[in-house]
Amino acid sequence: MAHIHSINPQARTAGLLEMSIHQGAQLRSLMQQFVQQGKWIYLLADGLRFKKAEAHAMQLSCPDSRQTVEWLEKLITAGKTCALFVEDLMIDEVNRKRLEQLCQQFGVTLIKLNKKKDLDSKLVYGPW
Repeated sequence: MAHIHSINPQARTAGLLEMSIHQGAQLRSLMQQFVQQGKWIYLLADGLRFKKAEAHAMQLSCPDSRQTVEWLEKLITAGKTCALFVEDLMIDEVNRKRLEQLCQQFGVTLIKLNKKKDLDSKLVYGPW
């Protein structure tokens, strides 16, 4: 998964992102972009909430781990979603690739939100 160091508002692309909840400025920038699109923004989380209410933004409790991918697939393929924020999403590689493909096909950004502050120190970059 990709990690964002800076976000260019005009350069948002569909796919999967991984961010820390402590990246407030980047999250606010993304949220502003998504709100302008007029499509739905979902937050699937049990321990997180949107800071302020936005039009077309909905908070949902996380389903159990067996249903999470199914829910995400349905929200992505409905065609009315621009962004999905998911708290501590844990999925296998096959489902990750499937979700990434669907996100690109339907123009959706899926953001995995981590609660860790030290996300930068655990990333490994390479040519692979």
